[in-house]
Amino acid sequence: EKGRPLFDDFLKKLANKVIPKQSLFDLAFDLEVGRWNPWEDQIAEFNPPPGLEFNKIFVPTIDTTRYSWLVQHFLSMNQ
Repeated sequence: EKGRPLFDDFLKKLANKVIPKQSLFDLAFDLEVGRWNPWEDQIAEFNPPPGLEFNKIFVPTIDTTRYSWLVQHFLSMNQ
């Protein structure tokens, strides 16, 4: 977490293009539309089913959404 601002600045300087002022860690680039979107806009709505055991609840967050996207795309590269 501490290195994120430094890495974010490095990427923005390296890109040498118009990039949002918001941290790139908080954004995902949509190739189909060609724009940056906040990860929080992609979080699935959470409606736990009644009676679900507490230890089986998986609440979607920005981090779980981001990492799920990364894992899905990395796994799809080998198919």
